[in-house]
Amino acid sequence: MKNFKLYTPEKYNTADYEKAGQGIYKNAGGDYVTSLTFEMDNTRFGEEEDCPQDISQTPFEDLLDSYMVWVSDFYDDLNAESEVTCYQEFASGNIADIEKLLTIIGKQFYAVDDGDGYYHTVTE
Repeated sequence: MKNFKLYTPEKYNTADYEKAGQGIYKNAGGDYVTSLTFEMDNTRFGEEEDCPQDISQTPFEDLLDSYMVWVSDFYDDLNAESEVTCYQEFASGNIADIEKLLTIIGKQFYAVDDGDGYYHTVTE
């Protein structure tokens, strides 16, 4: 996964969201959210066949676990129209998790095959 960028959807300009920081919003349910775009890197382990409509578990689930966030909106329409760019909204009950996630902007997050069915993830 590469080319992470901040994405600000129109819904963040409604009464259901309160700005809580740069690129961070608090939703009506009390969770903190942010939206990012990124591209799958089909040269990387686990991402060989990925596209915006079909993001594989590796390394995506590891990203969620590493930053302690979950996906709160898949932006189905945007992902269906896109050939390369993935759109996702991430959420956490803790603003610090979202702040940490935002440090991935401009970086890559990918899995490296260690052999024997194991892999590790790298952020660079």
